[in-house]
Amino acid sequence: MELPVLTLMLLLFIHFSKASDYKEIYLNSYANCGQTYIVGPHKGMLIKTDVSPTTTTNSFRDCQVTFRSEEDDGKLCVVQYARLNEIRDSNVEFVVKDGISDEGKKIFTLAYYPNAWRDREYCTTSPYIYMYLRKLNKNTNVNITQVLINLKVLSIDSKERKLYFDDDYCDKAYKLSKSEVTLYNRSPPPQASFPGRFCTIALDKEPEEDSSICLVYIPLSTSHECKWKLTVTKDKLFSQKEHALYALNSTDSSAQQMGAWCGSNETHWAMAVFERLSDQCKSEPEQMFKLILTDHDGSIDGLLDRFRSEEPNSSQITTIVIAVVVCLLVIAVIALSVYLYMKYRSEKYQSVHNPQNKANC
Repeated sequence: MELPVLTLMLLLFIHFSKASDYKEIYLNSYANCGQTYIVGPHKGMLIKTDVSPTTTTNSFRDCQVTFRSEEDDGKLCVVQYARLNEIRDSNVEFVVKDGISDEGKKIFTLAYYPNAWRDREYCTTSPYIYMYLRKLNKNTNVNITQVLINLKVLSIDSKERKLYFDDDYCDKAYKLSKSEVTLYNRSPPPQASFPGRFCTIALDKEPEEDSSICLVYIPLSTSHECKWKLTVTKDKLFSQKEHALYALNSTDSSAQQMGAWCGSNETHWAMAVFERLSDQCKSEPEQMFKLILTDHDGSIDGLLDRFRSEEPNSSQITTIVIAVVVCLLVIAVIALSVYLYMKYRSEKYQSVHNPQNKANC
């Protein structure tokens, strides 16, 4: 049986790889400041402060950067990941705008006060995001190490958009525009916090698009005691049960398998409500399940078929892993055999051609 190791490794990579094509943009870099960068579904931007964080440089310059969607009518999202961004230097201002220049709509301003932006994501109405970092007093130095910026700029249809039923993600609305947003029950470290009992995530679809707000439920871990309930509703106050569009309880048998729900084309707004029902949820795992939130143009069966084909099959993964391990062992044995053979040939050659050894004989 000839199954190249490279092919097996490629299959394994497809199943397990989470890497994305990100370009790092530094807000104190001559190479990055003043530039315009194109953002697409498969190419995002990581925005950081200091290009040389391990040095003790005191250099600081005003910096403006523009991001543009690769589609003329596309939209971008600025995402705050990991810990909240923070400015601890009173002479710095960081501004992010929805638009091509300083005339755009302000998304947020970050300064010594207010020194934090509480939202986790904002998606634009234009194809541009414009941001700048600047001194307030040009005659006073800035300590760049006190400016903590960790942002992503993604296309609104990027599959790297991730939400969580906890912390600052709750009680906010998120846009869908030919999008697939992944929603987990709990955020990972270092942003993980003690989850509250209730968390709501609202979904806002473009009204003119002929698609439906859909949810695909995928269980990830069933070996936990946290009891929960998931409800999708069109009631913004979540006060009337008859407005519930979809409901799933962790004790339901359907919670053990993939499932989906889609609203009507007229449903442009819906809210996912996650309720933790037991004390065991205080120690719930990070990934009990994931939801794919999307605006889908098609049938529920077609949506499920697509995600079933994309989800890795555990038996297939096990087979691939075993095959890769066996192939690596075979390669190791062959390499060792070649090494021992070459060593034997070398020693034999020396015993024949080394005069000192011949004399000893």
